[in-house]
Amino acid sequence: MNTNKLYLITTNDKQYAMWIKQVQKALNKSPLHLDSFNAQANEMRYANYLAKASFVMYWSIQTDMSLAKLAPAMTQATMVHLMHRFIEKQMFEAVEVTSKLVSNFMRLLGRLEEDEISEDDEE
Repeated sequence: MNTNKLYLITTNDKQYAMWIKQVQKALNKSPLHLDSFNAQANEMRYANYLAKASFVMYWSIQTDMSLAKLAPAMTQATMVHLMHRFIEKQMFEAVEVTSKLVSNFMRLLGRLEEDEISEDDEE
């Protein structure tokens, strides 16, 4: 999905309303996901930018495999970018915390991949 479109969905009520319908259609096969989405969608319409953008990204990742494939790399790159900004500001405690987040994120992703490989081997 186009990042400009994601931004418009987050900042434009008309685009957000159309996006809600698209996501609901995509989630029709999964009632549990659909219920969770519907419970939050209207409330998020009036949320601050970061909360609404996070909501839009989360559900976009859930319904778009190409975005889902990129999400871990985007998350990793965001954390590294954040760490570099802390370095520039000489906020070394924040650099250390962010560095640990990056390391743990990679470790956890690796663990998920190991579990998926194990499941494939068992079949």
